[in-house]
Amino acid sequence: MILTQEGQIIFEEIKKHCSEKMGLMNVDKHGLEMLANALDQYSKCSAILNEKGLTQTSQNGFEVLRPEYNVMKDCYDKILKASDKYGLNPASRKKIFAMKEDKAKKAFNLESKNK
Repeated sequence: MILTQEGQIIFEEIKKHCSEKMGLMNVDKHGLEMLANALDQYSKCSAILNEKGLTQTSQNGFEVLRPEYNVMKDCYDKILKASDKYGLNPASRKKIFAMKEDKAKKAFNLESKNK
């Protein structure tokens, strides 16, 4: 996936977090790139909406939501789904790290029994 400069920066930070905390694997790269892209697009759309407002005037003279709102909303959904997968919110981090600790304890207990 080709990321913007900002998206690449986001990707590197997520990759660093996941590598340090979760034992990132090569297979995760594409998912992390999609998450970084969603965060980048969310940020850009948010900036446009903050600058220009939530609505714009249509050709018929009616106020309509800007297209960036829908893009931002879609990105937000993607971010929420991917955040759990990669441990990027407190609840999922706690669950992921608890599983890692549990696996480590089980492995240690097996080693102790085999000695």
